[in-house]
Amino acid sequence: SIYSQNFYGEKVDFSDISEFSEIKYDLNKNIVQLKGEVLSSCPKKGCWMEMKFDNDTIFVKFKDYGFFVPTSGLEGKSTIVNGKLSVDTLTVETLRHYAEDDGRSQNEILAIKEPKVTFSFLADGVYIQ
Repeated sequence: SIYSQNFYGEKVDFSDISEFSEIKYDLNKNIVQLKGEVLSSCPKKGCWMEMKFDNDTIFVKFKDYGFFVPTSGLEGKSTIVNGKLSVDTLTVETLRHYAEDDGRSQNEILAIKEPKVTFSFLADGVYIQ
């Protein structure tokens, strides 16, 4: 069915979508829904996506590694995520792991020497249009 093809994770009623610009400074909301564009997904397992919301690029992970999205073909697709937005400090080790997943060269991976403070999104449900 179309339903199962486009939905990943928990089956969510995607009807309360917020604008990223409205909520990015109010991280007290427990669960939010954001619509954005997929820039990339994990090419190995589909265990993360990088998404663009307005002018911000956000790393989207999936709650408890409970589900995965396609490893390719999502670039440019309009997508809604349901979950929690937070500010994260990504360690050098984590950043290098993501760079490795993304197929970056050894030099690029070793060039990562600083942790990065960034928004991150922990999704429990995803809808890909």
